Amino acid sequence: GDQLVAAWTREGELPRIAAAHPDLVMHARRIVARRCIHGVDNNQFAVHLTRLSLWLVTSAKDLPFTFVDHALRHGDALVGLGLDQLRAFHWAPSAALAPVAAEVERAVADAVALRQQLRDPAGPPDSATFNRLLREADAATATARLLADLIVGAFFASERPADREQERRRRRELVLPWLASGAPPTRELLQLQAGLRERLPIFHWPLEFPEVLAAAPSPTRATAMDAVVGNPPFMGGGQLSGAFGAAYLAWVLALHPGAHGNADLSAHFLRRADTLLGA
Repeated sequence: GDQLVAAWTREGELPRIAAAHPDLVMHARRIVARRCIHGVDNNQFAVHLTRLSLWLVTSAKDLPFTFVDHALRHGDALVGLGLDQLRAFHWAPSAALAPVAAEVERAVADAVALRQQLRDPAGPPDSATFNRLLREADAATATARLLADLIVGAFFASERPADREQERRRRRELVLPWLASGAPPTRELLQLQAGLRERLPIFHWPLEFPEVLAAAPSPTRATAMDAVVGNPPFMGGGQLSGAFGAAYLAWVLALHPGAHGNADLSAHFLRRADTLLGA
């Protein structure tokens, strides 16, 4: 917030902004909280505490408690797909699968347009509009999120690589006719998704924060994180399978090719952070 006020001063914008916002530092903090910070934690309570902390530190008494809900999410930062994996309908991406890729591009474009309105520099929309835009943005990515969950679910369905690939192909054959039909997802697909999310808080970064990680580049829009701040958990690789299951260890190894099975969990967080950062 202090740095933003300093920037306004350098640009000669301070008098104009101060006329509308007497408490400049708090106004700047609210802008930073709403536009610059994105957070994820696999502990739902930690997400709630973060929401409260940001509301208090910005003295946002005139804003709803949920004014940063678009930027704070619950999920496992390591278990999810990037756009290339999603387009290919495979955790090890190669060529894109055209019907899936088309749905992903549509979902991202729609979600970015909606979520950009939540970050309007002129100020957040009123509470009702904010909640409506957030619901619509999440709905815009619902099909893409289902597709992504089906891919991850195929991986976690078995401990044998051949069985995982067989299950992925089976799911692909369920997905293609569904997408071609334009109908709502089948009960079987939704049950497969629900079964996975009962086990793991899946988190697909570009679908959760598309305006940062999936949008087309522009002079005013980020296409990556500028920094990642966190406190990654430490746990030796040999303990991962005991704590989270053999499939989880296999997943992080597939996520980061070349990683050793005994690598510490914190190292996987550092590699994940690297994939989120820009140049």
